Amino acid sequence: MGSKAKKLILWTAILGLGLASASKINNYVEMRDNPGIASEREEVFIPVVNDLLYRSIDPFGYDMDSKLKQFFPNALLGREKNVPQREDAWRLYLGKPQVNNTFSISQYSPENSGEVCYSIDDFFDSYLAIGDPAQQIKAFHERSKLGGNILFGDFGVMGGHQVGISKDEKGSFMFYYDVWDLDVLLERDGGFFGKPFTIYDQLYFDPVTYQPERTIKPVTSLDDLELM
Repeated sequence: MGSKAKKLILWTAILGLGLASASKINNYVEMRDNPGIASEREEVFIPVVNDLLYRSIDPFGYDMDSKLKQFFPNALLGREKNVPQREDAWRLYLGKPQVNNTFSISQYSPENSGEVCYSIDDFFDSYLAIGDPAQQIKAFHERSKLGGNILFGDFGVMGGHQVGISKDEKGSFMFYYDVWDLDVLLERDGGFFGKPFTIYDQLYFDPVTYQPERTIKPVTSLDDLELM
């Protein structure tokens, strides 16, 4: 191997290390400025690689042919980011900090497992906003008695997810549950470049009156609801 080739390899390695270091430092600074993000997400981040994946891949759908065609144009020019909540989920999956404050660390976990879960800010406000929240919780409770937890389709940031009624030593509560993951090669079964995370939260209510423990933000029409 000639001296020019050796120098090229050396400078390429130095450039790669420099980019990786800059990417990791930038991600660390952003994580530090987002104290609501659990430290376990930072460990997922792969410098440069996950930055490139986020820049190049739209976090909607599984049309892999389209995603492959758009990968390099998006890597060079960037891509449109039309749904802030889904972008935050994609960022968390890759170990990057959210930028739209969609999620908070949940106070709860399924069956008090102690798992680190993420809640969607204002989910219950959007879900129970039309009409009387107590009547909606009551009606939902009656429906859930017929078949347990109810499965729902895409809610913007979540795909198929569960909403249900349960109770613990503190009382009765409504909950939602989803695991944000990717059903594609390499990312199945726990992720490769990223790491799935659990979305879960609870809203306690009076088992007699069905009044929720906190005030639900009122809206007057579906147009007032913020899309999740």
